[in-house]
Amino acid sequence: MLEITFLIVTALIILLIIHYQSKKVEPFEDFYLQACPSGYSTLFYDENDVASCCDGEVKYSKCFGQRQCKLGEGPENCARLILKDYKEQGSQKCPRGWNYYEDSVTNKKGCTKGVLNDKLSGPRVIDPVLSPTCTIYSDPNDNKNKINSCFNQKQLEDYVCFGRGCKKSLVSLVPDAPPLLKIETLIDNYRNASSGIPTLAPITVYSRKSVLAYFDARNMQIPDPTTNISIDDVAIAYYQNRDITISNSPLFSS
Repeated sequence: MLEITFLIVTALIILLIIHYQSKKVEPFEDFYLQACPSGYSTLFYDENDVASCCDGEVKYSKCFGQRQCKLGEGPENCARLILKDYKEQGSQKCPRGWNYYEDSVTNKKGCTKGVLNDKLSGPRVIDPVLSPTCTIYSDPNDNKNKINSCFNQKQLEDYVCFGRGCKKSLVSLVPDAPPLLKIETLIDNYRNASSGIPTLAPITVYSRKSVLAYFDARNMQIPDPTTNISIDDVAIAYYQNRDITISNSPLFSS
């Protein structure tokens, strides 16, 4: 009798799990906005008296712009369309895994590593640790030069660290030039390694890409660009015991 009861209870639990999984929805699937999102400047009521948004002129309850959406529930609600657009924008402008957003009140655009708020205008939790953000500037120079731009944050996130205990960060030396991507790590040092067993060498270097961008913006020549030990690929080659000449010239004058 106990075995039959156990089987019945087990079967019920399995059915409940299957039912729950069939009901799971994607984030924001049942969510809808109560105000027109950024880019949809006109609120109007369509021929079915449904509150809608249009990105252009409205006449006789019809949108004559290129895009429109509904504020109510359903497949054409604004939240679904906006999130689709945000996903496309984020894949191009945000660090991997971050969420794109636009704030029509402040006219700001950016990305956050956190969950979006109910208005899709920023992170749900305003906290630089839990929900770090970056800014997408309208000025291309600001995107290149400002340390908090999403362009630079994307460069930082995309950089593949090397060595052990690797830490990477952005360092801004002057406001009118791109920040440098700094790498602090422990690298295997094969130079003069006995029996082929390397020692660990602590190094601080900068990515070649960021160094080139920095010096190009300042119309300056890089000190010994192919042999400078402060550039990442030169340091890696040197400590792997390749037959190269290095320079210890400081990259940046104090």
